[in-house]
Amino acid sequence: MRYLFFCIFLTLSIPLQGQNNDCQQAEVVCSSESFDFNPSGSGTNDLNNITQGCLQEGEHSSAWYYFQINEFAPNNTSIAFLIIPENGINQDYDFALYGPDVTCDDLGAPIRCSFAATSPSTGLDIMALDFSEGSNGDGYVAPIIVNPGQGYFLLIDNYGDDGVGFQMEWAGNGADYLDCNATPPCSIDIELSNQDICTGSDFVDYEIELSVPDTEYTVTWTSSTGHESWISDPNILDPMIQVPTDFTGDATFSVEISFIEINCIQSESFTTTVFPYPVIEGMEDETIYCSNDNITIGPSNLFDPDADFSWIIDGQSGPNTVLIETNSAGEYILEVVENNCPSYDTLQVEKIGEPISALSLYDSTDICLGIDQGEIFVEDVSGGTAPFNFELNTGQISNDFFFDNLPGGNYTVTVTDKDGCSNEASIEIADFLDTQIDLGNDTLILLGGFVDIENNLNLEDTQVLQSEWIYLNEFYSNNTRGVNIQPTEDGLLKYILVDNNGCSYEDSIKIRILVQEQIYIANSFTPNNDNQNDWFYIQGGPSVSHVNYLAIYSRWGEKVFESENTDINVPELGWNGTHHDKTLNPASFQYITEVELINGETFLLSGSIALIR
Repeated sequence: MRYLFFCIFLTLSIPLQGQNNDCQQAEVVCSSESFDFNPSGSGTNDLNNITQGCLQEGEHSSAWYYFQINEFAPNNTSIAFLIIPENGINQDYDFALYGPDVTCDDLGAPIRCSFAATSPSTGLDIMALDFSEGSNGDGYVAPIIVNPGQGYFLLIDNYGDDGVGFQMEWAGNGADYLDCNATPPCSIDIELSNQDICTGSDFVDYEIELSVPDTEYTVTWTSSTGHESWISDPNILDPMIQVPTDFTGDATFSVEISFIEINCIQSESFTTTVFPYPVIEGMEDETIYCSNDNITIGPSNLFDPDADFSWIIDGQSGPNTVLIETNSAGEYILEVVENNCPSYDTLQVEKIGEPISALSLYDSTDICLGIDQGEIFVEDVSGGTAPFNFELNTGQISNDFFFDNLPGGNYTVTVTDKDGCSNEASIEIADFLDTQIDLGNDTLILLGGFVDIENNLNLEDTQVLQSEWIYLNEFYSNNTRGVNIQPTEDGLLKYILVDNNGCSYEDSIKIRILVQEQIYIANSFTPNNDNQNDWFYIQGGPSVSHVNYLAIYSRWGEKVFESENTDINVPELGWNGTHHDKTLNPASFQYITEVELINGETFLLSGSIALIR
């Protein structure tokens, strides 16, 4: 089994002097007594700018003492003391009092202090009012008010360093409650801190700092979480702490250090939390096929809300999110950090094929040709990599850019390039109208007759956009079903139709004209006003258009009547047997006339007419 190793270091400062001339070696005092022990020197200087108070020159030959009020004392009671040198008037003792409830490493400013040089005795006097005095003071400052359990440090300094001892006397109500079993508080600081590590780390370095004299001590290591077996030696200051590599969770260890000579025991605990490395799942390689769209990559599992994420993309720093969007090929490395434990995973993004962004189609179909004549052309393919393959939704496949022989309908063309990239577009070929026109057979009619042609059309009128009948280049009608015309000459009758698709269709027949004169001229008339044959006029059939000229002559050649451009079959436009409004006697007369047919032909006719009364 592998282990994690924890190295722990102990630093001891301040050399031991073997006397109570240092705060850490303060002796407990609890009654009036004579102190024969006279310290030599100041030991380690315990004073600074704050703690020296009125002792302007610091320590000379100093001794430290500690007193504490027991639990039975009344609240807010006073206490005083008197320091009396053994040799009287020529001695110079100074003092500083600290408290309540302070430690040697945090004494603070003295609450009472005397640096007087004028009086051999010094101390707290119930008659004094000042709290601190300099070298010109009288040696006495005010007593203090104490409460149960409070403790105080007292520094007594022999300014002259003459080796003469002193007596100490207590006064005030509080003097009866001094605790002879008191223990000065330890001011040893063991500085340890919790530390988080990751599973499989090589070691964690803990450092213990102790601000105590270099004196004899004992060490005991324990574990409140049951991990004593991980401690290589529980009785040395810096044992190896071996944590199995498969362990995760909290392990709490305590160290107790007992300093024998100064009767001080101090302990401290720390907890090491071993976190697992985060597990990254679902980092699968991705392939972007034929697309410029982004894909989302990243792990599939959830992480601690406080986890940190960072991506390295082809060696460059990327986003700081768990999931990212990309459309670029490359190597993607994800770092996930939970509780300062990092894990890494890598995926590759491959990009295959250039996407086909658009497919343009057009319909080149002549929908007027008939069924299954549709054509679709691929005008342009944007993107992709040739060669291309085209497929209709009907299953028809082409390597060219067109499809033909298609009936009307909706079509979808799918293009696929050599990498398998595809796109599609739709187009509609209009449905064809199966238009049929039948005007029948050619026909023969008499000049002046009418011909009635019926159109056998298979469309509804709503399917016809335009229609017209034309004979000899002359428009006759737009009726879709038939026409009635009176042709005057041979020709071709056409019917032209445009349906709703814009397709044009036509049919035609030939019409032949049989020309007959159909001119009728009487050989006698009886102008006697009986409304019976009173007029001589030109008569004709449907083929006759009009009379261009009519002249009548007597037997002696005199012109008795003349008319031009008159209609046929109208008696009143003829001759009534008069001349210059005079009735002529019965006789035989000659006529000359020019008659024009409806086809423009003219006939010059002459003959005799008998006027009968």
